[in-house]
Amino acid sequence: RIYSLQEKVESGIPLKEKEAYDKIKIATIYTSSKHEISQKYEQNDELLRVVMLLFGMSGRSVQEIRGILEKEYGFKMSEELKKGVENMCNLAQGLIIENKYEILINLLEQTDISLKKIMKIVGLVKKEEVKEMTDRLIEDLTLKEGYINGKPTTITLERIINETNGN
Repeated sequence: RIYSLQEKVESGIPLKEKEAYDKIKIATIYTSSKHEISQKYEQNDELLRVVMLLFGMSGRSVQEIRGILEKEYGFKMSEELKKGVENMCNLAQGLIIENKYEILINLLEQTDISLKKIMKIVGLVKKEEVKEMTDRLIEDLTLKEGYINGKPTTITLERIINETNGN
């Protein structure tokens, strides 16, 4: 489906050509398990590529994404647009990190798997990522023991510290 704007004149002279005011097109993307993944949707492939780029699903850096938007899609990168692209990429990355944190907490609560193994399962393998996530766990548990993100938890500060120190 494609939706477009309609002119509503409240004062002044109406524009005769719709192209003069109808600059925005809204596309709704429906996702469903009923779609055959192997089937190509030629009409939407380019739109999906831009969405995947902006939401950090391509694994590319912000600079690479800006370059692709400029070269392949003809975007003129003003400072405002550069900032917007960076914000979109950061938002996507933040959502991914939050999701990993929630999964990590759930696995720690519901299994006897070590913190180190859970970090690998969640996809946290770089030292700085592991340290950042461990520090966040410790900080959350220190804030109010027995709670993470304001919710009761069975995870103890002692467990996290012991496993972090290799005990």
